[in-house]
Amino acid sequence: MILGRDVVISDHDIVGEWELKRISFRDIEELIEYIHMNLSNNPIIIAYNNIWRYTDEIFKRLRDRGFNVYTIDLVDINFEKMLSKTLSIEQIIKARLSRIRYSNVDKTPVKMSLNKSVSRKALLRAHVNVFLEYIYKPVVDVETCMMLPRCDLCIRSCPSKALDEKPPKVYYDKCVNCGICYSICPVQAINPPQITPRSVDMFIKTVRSFSEEPMYIIFTLFDKLKDLYFTDLDTDHQPTLIFPIQSINDLTPLNLLKFLFHGFTPVLLGELDVYLRRSIRELLSLKMILTAERPEDLKNILRKKIISKYKGASREVRDYVLQIFNEYVEKDLVLSFPGAGYVYVDDEKCTLCEACVRSCPTKALKILEYRDEIRLILSINRCIGCRECEYICPENAVKVYWYYKKGSEEEVLTRSNIARCVICGAPLGPEKMIRKIENRLRSLGDHEAIKYVRICDKCKTKLFYEKIFQ
Repeated sequence: MILGRDVVISDHDIVGEWELKRISFRDIEELIEYIHMNLSNNPIIIAYNNIWRYTDEIFKRLRDRGFNVYTIDLVDINFEKMLSKTLSIEQIIKARLSRIRYSNVDKTPVKMSLNKSVSRKALLRAHVNVFLEYIYKPVVDVETCMMLPRCDLCIRSCPSKALDEKPPKVYYDKCVNCGICYSICPVQAINPPQITPRSVDMFIKTVRSFSEEPMYIIFTLFDKLKDLYFTDLDTDHQPTLIFPIQSINDLTPLNLLKFLFHGFTPVLLGELDVYLRRSIRELLSLKMILTAERPEDLKNILRKKIISKYKGASREVRDYVLQIFNEYVEKDLVLSFPGAGYVYVDDEKCTLCEACVRSCPTKALKILEYRDEIRLILSINRCIGCRECEYICPENAVKVYWYYKKGSEEEVLTRSNIARCVICGAPLGPEKMIRKIENRLRSLGDHEAIKYVRICDKCKTKLFYEKIFQ
């Protein structure tokens, strides 16, 4: 994505790799006027003491002027520094800016609200932009989506029928922002504007470049920040970060597990939506994710020592999921999201044609020859449960489940002896495939062709020439 230079607006001397605008505003209108007149298409942090008290007013006034408020984050300097304990305010700001910079806020859907009532003053200030309305709805990463050419999980799962075609087109008037498409996409190709896999990765990477200490991380709505500020949290709490979000449904199981893997214990502050509860039910039941309905409930949670430790970099595609499950789960677990995949192959139907291997976007499936045998192998830590192998299998022999299998890394899904040329002994392919071809020819009554099925091309050529020159 392309955004302007990072900007921090504050009345403090905050030193970092950004453009600092020092403004001591007398009233909120002065701050709004400065942002509207001087800044656009920039990741912006507004950093003041007690700034959360003005969250609603800042966002409302900027929206009224047609400004994209999703490029903005608010940092309460003293409160967040007190919560984090180990990070400086500059380090907190850098992490939060990285989240915006690597998000999709520049692709936030926008519509014209021509029926909007505006004052003459607002029209003179913002011109036609005053009629723009940025809407917080899904953004599709087309290139990532097309990694799975047959997948339509988001379309089939959308309760409001707001998605269609491939890559999915979003009908924003139908979308209720339930977040199901975010949680169910195996490659995380559809996301809310402020949170993408890349923005989460960069936020985590930035924080961990400063400290590897275990931390709580509180996910709460922007409009609930003022309630958090007025909460009397004692100094006995563990190191804690704030991660403001626009909607509780922005949170996905895969992103929450990524935070957990990197030593952050997620705390969801506020009432959970029914759709979110459904997508993270396994994480909640295993107490991998903590919840607090009210800010007052945080006091007891944040006092408890954090168990989760920073584990470093993940080695494989979904290795972070498996490592977390290995830590928390005692037995096999059925999942309600594509965190880990398990492939079942019908041994009677599979011919080891390798169509599934060629279609797998993460190379989780492979064919190996072992002595006189061909094996189909699943690397469990690479499988994302995308079902591409299931869709493409010509024999309907493959079924993919969202399933965590305790302690497994690789598994032999099916195997077959290697069929060999009856003349020279050269390998022809899996015995299962040769039998399939013979049965098909037999059903067609082509008994002459059956004679040549178990003869390699080289020997067939030799027989052909011998027949000609007899």
